[in-house]
Amino acid sequence: ILVRVHKKHLRGPFGMATNLDADYLVCGAGAMGMAFVDALIKKSPVKVVIVDKHAQPGGHWNDAYPFVRLHQPSKFYGVNSRKLERSSDPLELASKNEILAYYEAVMKTFEASGQVEYFPMSVWEGSHKFTSLMSDKSYEVSRRAKIVNATYMNVEVPSVAHPLKTGRYQLEDGVKLVPLNDLTIQHGPAQRYVVIGAGKTGMDAVLWLLVNEVDPESIHWIMPRDSWIIARELFSPDFFDDVSKLMHILDTQLYAKTVSEFYERAQQAGLFHRLDSTIEPKQYKCA
Repeated sequence: ILVRVHKKHLRGPFGMATNLDADYLVCGAGAMGMAFVDALIKKSPVKVVIVDKHAQPGGHWNDAYPFVRLHQPSKFYGVNSRKLERSSDPLELASKNEILAYYEAVMKTFEASGQVEYFPMSVWEGSHKFTSLMSDKSYEVSRRAKIVNATYMNVEVPSVAHPLKTGRYQLEDGVKLVPLNDLTIQHGPAQRYVVIGAGKTGMDAVLWLLVNEVDPESIHWIMPRDSWIIARELFSPDFFDDVSKLMHILDTQLYAKTVSEFYERAQQAGLFHRLDSTIEPKQYKCA
């Protein structure tokens, strides 16, 4: 039996913090923090301490649903020193497991350089201090160290932002509400599936249900606002071989007088798609 006791009930050695010598304290080992450190240690012989609340690098990808894939081609994601893509397909989309394995390999390279110390399962307390989530240990980094808050974007996925706790909506008794992570944990088919949200996550949920042979009539999709969707073909090397497409894109930039007109022109140029031709999307979320 594993019993977890809150760390406030534990006593450390006189409450003393361990001192760490570093030039930078980077809070967050997600895409932003990892890219920053990668560029930094390549240019300068500095010492860096990386702190992250997760058990492994990768930021919000640790909390994402199992069947998620990148929203953009793999070749445009990751750090400069290491390729993420595994094939010659310019439109390859890495899976969650591939992304986490990638960042784990990048972190090992960081540590092997001797310039980086990595502290997973730790939380930044502000200023130059952080503490372990698994013990009573606390740490204090050199006062000269520059602090880089790579968690500033505060990305939250459905598995860590429960809609009832955040007050997004209410449910009647008997309704089972689960994040996408739990869709893969099934004990038999449901009578009905209701997907809430019109973004990439909602699209992934609907597609996953269809791929796994759920009757389309059993799927209900609540879409508060439609989104403009980037045409994936845009990232193909031969997309701009057609000069007329390039001219359409230039026209979009130069002659659109309103936001709506801009997106209409961009759709005509092949830059964006919409799910329903009769509904004008009201948002664009770079997906």
